[in-house]
Amino acid sequence: MKALNVIKISALVFLFAALFSLSACDAECSHSNTSETVIPPTHEEQGKTTVSCLDCVYSYDTDFVPPVGHTMKKEIHTPTCTEEGYTYNYCDCGYHFNTNIVPPSGHTLSKEELLPPTCSSPGRVAVSCTVCGHCYESPISPLGHELKCVERSNVSLKDRTGEARFRCDRCELEYDTPLLYSNIYKGAFVDNTQILAKGVDVSKHQHDKNDDGEYLPLDWAKIKAAGFDFAILRAGYMGSGNVGVTDPVYEMNYRNARQAGLDLGVYFYSYAYSVEDARAEAEFLLTLLDGKTFEYPIYFDIEDSKIPEKGLTKADLTNICIEFISILQENGYYAALYTNNRWLTDHLEADALTGLVDVWYARYATDKEVVNEGTWKDEWFGKQMAMWQFSHTGTIDGIKYTTTKNDKFGTDDVLFDLNYVYKDYPSIIKSLGYNGFPLEP
Repeated sequence: MKALNVIKISALVFLFAALFSLSACDAECSHSNTSETVIPPTHEEQGKTTVSCLDCVYSYDTDFVPPVGHTMKKEIHTPTCTEEGYTYNYCDCGYHFNTNIVPPSGHTLSKEELLPPTCSSPGRVAVSCTVCGHCYESPISPLGHELKCVERSNVSLKDRTGEARFRCDRCELEYDTPLLYSNIYKGAFVDNTQILAKGVDVSKHQHDKNDDGEYLPLDWAKIKAAGFDFAILRAGYMGSGNVGVTDPVYEMNYRNARQAGLDLGVYFYSYAYSVEDARAEAEFLLTLLDGKTFEYPIYFDIEDSKIPEKGLTKADLTNICIEFISILQENGYYAALYTNNRWLTDHLEADALTGLVDVWYARYATDKEVVNEGTWKDEWFGKQMAMWQFSHTGTIDGIKYTTTKNDKFGTDDVLFDLNYVYKDYPSIIKSLGYNGFPLEP
C-alpha cells in the first residue's frame, strides 16, 4: 500500500513540473520562428492562412477568403410514360438538386383485337404503348345477348298467360318463353312521385262552333306551347239503340294534335249496363282505333251517374270493366280504366281492379285536401295512381269560346281537364308493340 501511494505522489509531481515548464516556455517564446499554411476556399467554406509557431504550440488564422460558391450546370430530363421529368441542377463538387418537376406523360395506348368476344364467350385484346413499347394482353368481357321480342301473343284480364319469342340480333339465338300478364300490367299504383308529363283530355265540349254549327278546331300549337305533352281524346260513346257514336271532333283532334307534336291516348265514355253492352262498346271502339297509333293507354271511362241506378252490384260493374278492357287487350291495345273516387269507393271492387289494371284517377283538390307539387296523399287509397286528373276547370291562355259560352261556369274560357302522369307510357307501349305501333324487329 505504501509503495502505491509513493507512485501516485511521483506522478503528480511530474505533471505539475511539466505544466510549469510549458507555462514558462509560452511566456518566454517570441513566436518569431513561424510557418504559414494556406488553406484555399472551397465552394461552401472560406479559405484562410494558418500561422503556426515552430517553437511552441501557438497558432492563429489570417487572410480569410470567402467561399467561391457553386458553379451550377443543368441537365433536362424529359418525362417518360412512367417516370416524371425534371431539371437536374449540379456542381462539379457533387452538390445537386432537382427543379421543374413534370408528371409522367402516361402511356399512349393502341389496341389490337386478337380474339373478338361473342355473346357468351370472352375475347382478347393486345394493348401497346406507341411511345415506349410497353404491351400486355387484356380480356374482353362477353357481349351478352341483345334480345328483342319478335313475336308475342296478347294477354288479357281473361287470359293471363301468353307466349313471347325472343331473338338475339348478334348470334341469332332464339327461344320462346311464357308471357305473363304481370310482366306487362303492374296495377294502378306507382312508386314514382315525379311528374313525367302533363296533359289535357278533350271532347266536343272543348270546341267552339261556327255559324253553321260546325265544330271549329282547337289551337293545338298553343296547347303544346303552354307546356302540355299529351292529350287523351274522346273517341266516342254508345248512343240510343246501342249504336256507336263517334265524337265529332275525334278525327280532327287526332290529326291536329299529332301535327302539333303531342302524344295521344283515347277514352271511350261508357253507358254499359251489362257485360254484353261493354263488349259492343269495345268492338265499336276497335273500329275507331284502327290505323292509328297511341302513346298512352286506351281508357274505359265508367263514371255515368245513371248506371248505378240500374241496381247493379259492385261485382256486376267490375265485370263490365273487365269485359271491355279484356277485349282491347286481346287485340293488342294497352287498355286501362278511367274513373273517379266515388266510383272506386262506392260502385266498383276497387281492390280487384287496382291490382290488375292501370287507373286514370279523377279527383279534384279541395281546401281540406293536400296537393303538393303534383303529389296526392289520398285519404282512401294512400298511394299514387299512374295518372291523376287533378282539375276539370283548367284554362289555357288564348283559347276561348267566340260564338258560344260555358254556361255552367259562366266564362268564355275553354275549360280543360288537366292531368299529371307518373308512368312512362310512351316507352312502355312502344317497346311492347301495342296501340298500333309495330313490334320492333
